Amino acid sequence: MGYSANVGAPLGGLLDDFRLYSHPLTAAEVMNLYTSVTASASSPSICSGASSTLTATGATNYTWDPGALLGNNIVVNPILTTTYTVTGNDAGCGATATVTITVNTPTVTASASPATICLGESSVLTGGGATSYVWNPGALVGSPTVTPGATTTYTVIGTDALGCTATSVTSVTVNPLSPTPNPVIATPSVICAGGISQLNSTAAVGNVQSWYTVPSGGVAIGTSLSGADFAVTPAITTTYYAENLAPFVPGGTQTFTFTGGMQTFTVPAGVTQINIVAKGAQGANGADGGGNGFGGTGGLGSSAEGILNVTPGDVLNIFVGGQGIGGTGGFNGGGSGGNILAGGGGGASDVRLNSVLVANRVIVGAGGGGGGTGGCAVPNVNGGNGGHGNANGTNGITSPNGGGGFAAIGASGGAEGIGCGGFLGAPGQSTINEVGGNGGMVKDVVALVHQVAVAVAVAL
Repeated sequence: MGYSANVGAPLGGLLDDFRLYSHPLTAAEVMNLYTSVTASASSPSICSGASSTLTATGATNYTWDPGALLGNNIVVNPILTTTYTVTGNDAGCGATATVTITVNTPTVTASASPATICLGESSVLTGGGATSYVWNPGALVGSPTVTPGATTTYTVIGTDALGCTATSVTSVTVNPLSPTPNPVIATPSVICAGGISQLNSTAAVGNVQSWYTVPSGGVAIGTSLSGADFAVTPAITTTYYAENLAPFVPGGTQTFTFTGGMQTFTVPAGVTQINIVAKGAQGANGADGGGNGFGGTGGLGSSAEGILNVTPGDVLNIFVGGQGIGGTGGFNGGGSGGNILAGGGGGASDVRLNSVLVANRVIVGAGGGGGGTGGCAVPNVNGGNGGHGNANGTNGITSPNGGGGFAAIGASGGAEGIGCGGFLGAPGQSTINEVGGNGGMVKDVVALVHQVAVAVAVAL
C-alpha cells in the first residue's frame, strides 16, 4: 500500500521522511530523529603507546566517554582496546555514536640455548611472538650466537607485522673454569720394562681426572680423584695427558621439614662447602587455668648458622626439631612440662656429620621453652611464657603458678620451668630417639668447582 508524500504532514506541508515503528520510541530514538552524530578515528588500530585522533560530526557540542572529554576532535592513547562513545548535542537535541580503537601489543618471548655455559662456550638467543628481533647489548639481529665472558642478561626488542614492538629478557649464565691440573707427575718417571709408575694429577678436592695417551680426542685409559695415584705399566716410553673432568655443581637450597625421624643428605661431587641454617622448634603453650588465669606462650627456638667444610660423599644426618604438643616435649630433645597442663619444650634441630651420635653434631638450633600453666595455685594469675632461643636467650617469666621453661641458648636446651605445687618442667634432652611436632632447617649447597680440559705431558 502506498502513501502520498503529504500524508500526515502538518498544515499540508511535505514530509522529508516517513517511517513506521513497531514500538514506542525512546527519548534517545526521538533525539536521533532530529540529530545524527557520526564518530571516526584517524587510526582505528594502533600500537601500544601510540595515539589516535577521534572526530565527531553532526552536532554542535560533543562529549566523549570514557574520560568526559570535550570537542569534536580529541587525541587519545589507550593502553588497551577501547570503545569510545560520543554524545552530540544540537539545539537541545542529542544523539550518540561509537568508535573502537584496537591496541596491538605483541607478546614477545626470549630464550637462550643453552642457558648455562662454561667460560668460552656459546649460546644461541631465540625470540618469539614477532617477525623481527634486535638484541642488546650488542644490537644483534635475528637469532644470534653469543659468547659472553660473564653472566649476561640480554634484552630483545621484537617487532610484529603491524610495526608494533615489545621487549623480553633472558640470561646466559657463565660458569667459571675449574682449576688446571697442577702439578702432573709420574713417580718414577723412568722405569724398567714391566715396571709400574704412579701418575698423579692435582686440581680441586673431589675433581675427577681422566688419563689419555693422546693430546686430544681418544679414549680415556682410566680415571682418578684429584691428588690420587693412577698406576700405569707402559710397554714403551709414553706421554700421558691429564684432563680435569670436575662437573660444575650449581649452588642451590634444600629445605628439610619435620618428619619425626632422621633425614640424610649425601654431599654430591664437586661440593666442598655447605652453608647450614638450623632452627629449633617452638615450645608448646601452657594451658589456661582456673580463676581466669591464662597459660604462658611457648618460647621460640634459636637459629644457628654456619659454613661446614665437607668432602663429596660425606653424609649429613639431619634432625629437624618438633614443636612441643601439650605437655609433651618436641622431637629431638624437647623437655616435657611439669604436668599435662604445662607446655612441653620445642625440640632442637641439628646436623650430625657421618654419624648419628650426639657427639658428632656440627650445628644445633636449640628449641624454645614451654609455657607455664595458668592459675594452678592462685586464681587470676597467668603462667609464665617460655624462653625464646635467640642469640642471648631470655628466661621464661616466673609466676606463682608456673614459670615458662628457660630459654635455649645456642646448642644448649632450655632448663626446666618453675612450676607450682612442686611441679617442675623437664630440661631439654640430648638423645637420639624422640617424638615430636613441627620445625624447620635449611641447607645451602655452595659449589666451588667447574669443568675444564687440559693436557699435561709426562715422559716415562
